[in-house]
Amino acid sequence: MTEAEKLHAIYLAFPRHVAPRAAVKAIQKAAERLVKAKEQPDQESAKRYLWKRAATYARSPAGQKPPKGGEDFRPHPSTWFNQERYDDDPAEWQIPNGASNGRQQIGTRADRVVDSTRAAIERIENRRGARSVGAEEERGVQHQATGNLRGRVIDGTA
Repeated sequence: MTEAEKLHAIYLAFPRHVAPRAAVKAIQKAAERLVKAKEQPDQESAKRYLWKRAATYARSPAGQKPPKGGEDFRPHPSTWFNQERYDDDPAEWQIPNGASNGRQQIGTRADRVVDSTRAAIERIENRRGARSVGAEEERGVQHQATGNLRGRVIDGTA
C-alpha cells in the first residue's frame, strides 16, 4: 500500500467525506505531530493509531449520520484531525449526533445525572414542604384560599 493510499484509507475510515485534499493534508500533519511529540514511535504506528481512532469515532453515536431532518454536527475530517480531536475521550463521542442542549437524549450519562439531580431536589423540596406545613399546624396556622391570593388565618383570626 502506498503512502497516499494509507492516508486515503484513514480519510475513508472517518464518517464524513468532504474536502479530501484538505483532509489528507491534515492527516499527514497529525501523524507527524504524533511522532514529533513521541506519542507514536514512527509514521506507520501513527497512521494505524489515527485510522483506529477515526474508525472508533465513526462507529460511535456522535459519528453517526443524524436522523432524517436533523442537523449534522459531525466535523469535517480536516477540522477533526487539525484540532487533534482523535485524542478526545471516547466517552464524549457517546452523545448522539444532532442532539441539542435543550433536548434530552434517552440513555446518556448526562440524562442519568440530570434525572437523579432533579429527583434529589424534588425529595428535598417535599421534605421542606412537609416540615413547614407540620410546623405551621402545630402553631395553629391554617391556609385559606381567598380568590387568587392565599391568605393566612392564625388561631381563627383574620
